[in-house]
Amino acid sequence: MVTVTVKLPADIAAKIEAEARARHLPKSALIRDSLQQRYAPTRNTSRKKQPAPTIFDRTRHLAGSVRRAPRDLSSNKKHLEGFGA
Repeated sequence: MVTVTVKLPADIAAKIEAEARARHLPKSALIRDSLQQRYAPTRNTSRKKQPAPTIFDRTRHLAGSVRRAPRDLSSNKKHLEGFGA
């Protein structure tokens, strides 16, 4: 193990000391356990990284907000003139 020295505000140090006393643990063990919970790799599959949101997810609130527009530009041949081969 590596030794690390950290300066803490008095109120946080007091909370750590009180909890360590209540749990009958050394302060170093309490701090080590807290850091391991925060930074140790987890094998829990429920914590998988979420995929990045799609453009539609980000602009969903805009869908249907344009008034007096053609219903579907993607299938209306008149609006597709000049695109593609």
